Amino acid sequence: MQDVSSRSETERSSSDHAVPVGPRSRAMSRVDLAVMVAIPAPMAILGLLVLVGVDVTAAVCITFLLVFTVTTTMDVRFWLLERRRRSTNDPSGPRK
Repeated sequence: MQDVSSRSETERSSSDHAVPVGPRSRAMSRVDLAVMVAIPAPMAILGLLVLVGVDVTAAVCITFLLVFTVTTTMDVRFWLLERRRRSTNDPSGPRK
């Protein structure tokens, strides 16, 4: 039988398993949130409204309005943040 040498757990650096946190990981979390708002949330809202006793037609309209409002707010917020980021990184300086 052969001895296999390996580093012990205490010798391993904590940076071996570190995941860099940068713009890409934050963007992915925004994408995940957008997918959650766009796919399962409307079905859950619709199901809860029907369960409470709201008419199906009214529940569909309410769900559509809620999802439209939330996704539009997310888009505007992202657009404003991206615009602010671009203006601070603009090498030509502030525009007059």
